[in-house]
Amino acid sequence: DQLVKLVLLLNKWNKAYNLTSVRDPMEMLVKHIMDSLVVSPYLHGDRFIDVGTGPGLPGLPLAIINSDKQFVLLDSLGKRISFIRNA
Repeated sequence: DQLVKLVLLLNKWNKAYNLTSVRDPMEMLVKHIMDSLVVSPYLHGDRFIDVGTGPGLPGLPLAIINSDKQFVLLDSLGKRISFIRNA
């Protein structure tokens, strides 16, 4: 599953780049992935922008489950953008 792969990748990168204060992968699944997905039913339209996305939250999880929609993720820190490009 793509969401599980995202959590595993976030956990791996987090050890080196401190992308989030959450360290436990199961906690990441709940606090980052599930919290991101809760807004999905309320998305109206086809294109979205996530300004200040951090490590791609909520943009990446939403893009995974809404493959018919376009998401643009923006952040000012290079390490976060590098993670997003690798996710």
